[in-house]
Amino acid sequence: MLKYFANEKGGQPSNNRKVKFSGSEMKAMLSALNKSQAIIQFSPDGAVLGANENFLSVMGCKLEEIVDRKHSMFVEPGYKDTPDYKIFWMVLGRGEYQAAEYKRIGKGGCFSI
Repeated sequence: MLKYFANEKGGQPSNNRKVKFSGSEMKAMLSALNKSQAIIQFSPDGAVLGANENFLSVMGCKLEEIVDRKHSMFVEPGYKDTPDYKIFWMVLGRGEYQAAEYKRIGKGGCFSI
């Protein structure tokens, strides 16, 4: 998890200031994330909107198999009905991110963390 940014003049990193990125810098960061991370995008109600190749490879599925289906397809049976899962989506629905290790089930029942 990235917490600190060095300033443009090579000074000490700081987590107390906002950093502004140019459009090309933002594109470069998004490209790097897309290449190095498994990324999936959901609607506020949990429907899959898209996923990158890393995600599809880890989960063993094709994009057309998951688009418009609910996130709950990736969790253990019964977990989607728990208070924790409801809170998970309430927090995401408020626009807050969550960072943790999550056990997910891919195609064929394979587990991924």
